[in-house]
Amino acid sequence: TAMEAVDLPSDAVLEMLFASDLGPGLAVLDRDLRYRRMNQALAAFNGVPVEAAIGRTVAEVLPTVYPEIAPLLARVLEGEPQEDLKVEAEVPSLPGRPSEWRASYLPLRAADGSVAGILVKTVNMTLQQASQRALSASEARLRSLFEQAPEGMTLVDAEGRMLLVNRNMGELFACTPEQLVGQHVNMLLPEARRGTHRADMGNYLRAPTKRVMAERRKLTALRLDGSEFPVEVALNPIPGREPPEILATVVDITDRLAAQAAMEASLHEKTMLLNEVHHRVKNNLQIV
Repeated sequence: TAMEAVDLPSDAVLEMLFASDLGPGLAVLDRDLRYRRMNQALAAFNGVPVEAAIGRTVAEVLPTVYPEIAPLLARVLEGEPQEDLKVEAEVPSLPGRPSEWRASYLPLRAADGSVAGILVKTVNMTLQQASQRALSASEARLRSLFEQAPEGMTLVDAEGRMLLVNRNMGELFACTPEQLVGQHVNMLLPEARRGTHRADMGNYLRAPTKRVMAERRKLTALRLDGSEFPVEVALNPIPGREPPEILATVVDITDRLAAQAAMEASLHEKTMLLNEVHHRVKNNLQIV
């Protein structure tokens, strides 16, 4: 909502306004256009630390920006707010190229109604867009890693429903990923195991912890075609998610168990052979 002016806030209110480093850049200028308050967000946008800006004028802190905004600030000191303006200028945080800003400058009025200073509210659109592009690129890389992971992976919410499913997860369970998204993970377990698994999952979600690969839980899983196969499951809570979300990694261990069984059978065979040789040698020695 447009505002003609803002009453000069108390020190306590100013502390609350400027406590957060998130959101728009905020500053308070006095009538001499010296910075009296500044939050960390604006300091980051400007590329000038708060300590270096306080007590200095806009012209000193932002010499390349000041010529463009000086007329705007003069009008604000006369009581005329300047809201949602587009400003393009070079700032220390992005040297060598112009930055686009969205800025509002509001008169701060003293008790007698006179303009005592200016409240500055700005957003560096160039930095914001660069951050958004970096975030999008990061999300794309993570999505690619998720999709190309050699293991089956699914993101599960606190209700046990699968939010994301990668391609290999679909292949493990003889279906497409789309057939699993939105479904409860219990559908991937044999009927006899579902009741206890729901209780185990509830206990785990009350205090979710990372279960690394060496501590995977061995389970029997159920494909959508009705066949069962042995799996190991690793669980990783996603930080900062409330209610919790869990990234589950699923590995088919059929081949590994078969190899282990073959190795144990071979070992048993060799043990039996060794025992037989020992028995015969013992008999021969007794004959001698």
